[in-house]
Amino acid sequence: MGGIFGALQIGLRNLSNAQAGIFVVNENVANVNVEGYSRRRVIYQPGPYEQRPYGLIGSGAEIQRIESVRDVFLEARLLLEHQATGFFAGQEYGVTQLEPIMNISSGQGVSDEMSKFFDAFLELASDPSSLSLRQVALAQADALASRIRTTASQLGAVEENLKMRTQDLVNDVNGLLHRIAAINTKLQPMLSLGQDGGPLYDERQKLLNELARKIDIQVQTDQSGNMVLTTGSGRLLLMGDEANELSFEATASDVIISLQGEDITSEIQKGELGGLLAFQTGTLSSVRDSLNTLTKELADAVNAVHQAGVDLDGEPGGVFFSTVAGQEARTISVAVMNFRDIAAAEPGAGIGNGSNAQAIADLRDKEISELGGQTLTEYFSQIVFEVGLAGQTVRSSLDLQTQMLRQLENQRESVSGVSLDEEAITLIQLQRSYEASARLIRVLDTLLEETINLVRS
Repeated sequence: MGGIFGALQIGLRNLSNAQAGIFVVNENVANVNVEGYSRRRVIYQPGPYEQRPYGLIGSGAEIQRIESVRDVFLEARLLLEHQATGFFAGQEYGVTQLEPIMNISSGQGVSDEMSKFFDAFLELASDPSSLSLRQVALAQADALASRIRTTASQLGAVEENLKMRTQDLVNDVNGLLHRIAAINTKLQPMLSLGQDGGPLYDERQKLLNELARKIDIQVQTDQSGNMVLTTGSGRLLLMGDEANELSFEATASDVIISLQGEDITSEIQKGELGGLLAFQTGTLSSVRDSLNTLTKELADAVNAVHQAGVDLDGEPGGVFFSTVAGQEARTISVAVMNFRDIAAAEPGAGIGNGSNAQAIADLRDKEISELGGQTLTEYFSQIVFEVGLAGQTVRSSLDLQTQMLRQLENQRESVSGVSLDEEAITLIQLQRSYEASARLIRVLDTLLEETINLVRS
């Protein structure tokens, strides 16, 4: 449409365009501090043209769409980094529970009690007929066994705590899946029409990041445009607005995470869930097995020497430490009930002989092949060292991963975040456009009035 009326329509359209742009700027500024918000912008395109004898006449600009500024490749990379960060966070949670148990600095740890036990037998070797020294040796043996049992019990408490934490994470994953499914219900009709999801898309991406922090996931889109969410191994977690929940089961020695009736525990490799599972089957299991091995070799070594000697009454020595196979650390106890029954002497050497007590004391420095050629105290120190090394390695990895994640988030912010300076410039441009369109309409209104007056006259 040409003429004054056509020009008026162009002016009105420009006013509407400017108003929409101002609205978008206002929305960006209002959400400047909202985490995960992607700034929005108006995309304009030329309106339809009319063919005239003298050429094409345009109809002004019109709004093509309002879109959020995003980098989909950067968002996909963020999901991967959240999974890696969550993995180290899960391991760090586990090692934080374990360190206080193994790194006891109060003088009451297994290593300290073991040293006191050998010291007591060393003193007993100097005066094997002393009833008080025998009482001390028996008390120190009982203290050592008690400390080992306590440590094993504390490891069991850590295991139970990690199981509870694993269950909480499974519940969190299920909750996030349902929240994402609910957003998909609202978002899918918009995306199918080619519209930008805006805040709904941002909220879904934020939830996906939280989910990736807890479990390894893959995000795809099917032929109809529905979002398909799977585990890292390809198990279906969500399709569109339908979510499949994880299930959790704890056994006496393990945890089982299932999806649609199938055990997927071993398939979970990343996220906090993956980190916790790896810690339970790795570091924690290794420490528990090593403590059992230490306890077994301690009991076997002491029992072998003790049974080779005689007690204060000249009777052969019996079993000194009793244990249950496979649960040595939890079950170790002192089998000798009376301090007179401590076999401190060699057979036939008399009650004043302390060579057998000395032999027990000498076990402190004996290299045991079953412990890799290490002594008992060296082997326990190795356990403590490995726990400390695991903590140092995990925290170093977590710090590095956190820095990488922060850098990516800063990159995303530079692309999708709101810059108040840029919004201010855009607002000024829109204001000038609005003022120019309003001035054009006033001029056209005056021309139209004069034209009508001319016709009347």
